[in-house]
Amino acid sequence: MIQIKYAGWTATHCRYLTLTRNRSSPGTGVTALNDNQLRQDILDVFQWEPRIDAGHIAVVVERGFVTLTGRVESDDEKIAAEHVARQVDGVRDVVLSIEVRAPDFQPTENSKSDPTLDTD
Repeated sequence: MIQIKYAGWTATHCRYLTLTRNRSSPGTGVTALNDNQLRQDILDVFQWEPRIDAGHIAVVVERGFVTLTGRVESDDEKIAAEHVARQVDGVRDVVLSIEVRAPDFQPTENSKSDPTLDTD
């Protein structure tokens, strides 16, 4: 595992990249993140994750609870989005409202249905 610290950010790279902003409340040792900062942290991590097309996922954060909505092309992308969001410092829980939809299918001459199979 590699850990890099730069200008208040910590990037940890092992199997996937985890990027968190280092912010602590003075004297408490507790990470203080407001919802807007947390949302931005999640979006930043999505940009670094090659398994996720961040342009198709919306992130809403309320009191540390994250809701991910949108459409992705595979179950792997959906699972990756949830996993990566859970790894961001300050996330209390993640709710998934992501649909899995394959890219639009464009039939070719070879993939058109066989007229001999018509049931009419």
